Amino acid sequence: MTELTTIAFDIETTGFQADDELTVVGFDSAVSSRVFLHTGTAPQAGLADRLNDALQTPVQLSLYDSEQELLNELATFVTSTLTQGDAKLVAYNSER
Repeated sequence: MTELTTIAFDIETTGFQADDELTVVGFDSAVSSRVFLHTGTAPQAGLADRLNDALQTPVQLSLYDSEQELLNELATFVTSTLTQGDAKLVAYNSER
């Protein structure tokens, strides 16, 4: 039997309406994390460095100017990374 790698997954949005936007998508595993961030404004300089200084495992932070850019890069990441191995995504309230 193949052992699955557990990856925690979470998203954040501006609300629950059809016109609300996806702002953050994150994946976390025992060895590293990947965060896709779209705030609609210019992020603070050095955000990725400060984030990595505060955490024990490395985080790859990608910043996007629009929700569409975030979604395009997310699709590329999922296709190139998550579909290539045996992964189990785990999320809070993921059934909704």
